[in-house]
Amino acid sequence: MQLALAAAFVSWLLSTYIHHPRVEGNIYSDVVSFWYAVLDPNSGKVPCVDYFFEYPPAACFITCVSAVLGGWSIESYYSLPSYLILAWAMSRYAGPSAIFFMLAPSMVVYGIYNFDHFFAALVALSLVLFEKRRWLAHLLLGIAASVKLFTILLFPVFLLKRDMRSVLRDFLFSLWVSCPWWCPLSR
Repeated sequence: MQLALAAAFVSWLLSTYIHHPRVEGNIYSDVVSFWYAVLDPNSGKVPCVDYFFEYPPAACFITCVSAVLGGWSIESYYSLPSYLILAWAMSRYAGPSAIFFMLAPSMVVYGIYNFDHFFAALVALSLVLFEKRRWLAHLLLGIAASVKLFTILLFPVFLLKRDMRSVLRDFLFSLWVSCPWWCPLSR
């Protein structure tokens, strides 16, 4: 597991470096494109609530929390804990092959690109908890769905080998968890 965590740290470092706006020749990042353009600490405006934001609501929350806690610095978005959680969950789920996943070119290039590191950490942790703590797994799956809608494609995996009543209950619970994140958009 230590090697997976070390691989996560290296992957995070590389991804942060290649996307950082102050690095010459950096790779385009959706987050950098809007960070300086729409986040203004003096305006008091909140993405998704006061103006359109092209990402699901939890991404708005992540952006605001990162900005406030990090003093409005872009570095606060580059979350090392999400990489470490992903590596821990992957090593629990996939063993030593988690090292290769964490160092995969797609993880390095797209990990920080646009909320993928938060989404991947939530989904991987949810998969690990699925066998022992289903309610927590579905809670995390609901939160992941509020970060990236792609999560909806994973519902069938979580519903395997279950009676119809449990399937419906767990699906509705995950949906219920993700719904409050969408409320600011309903006005």
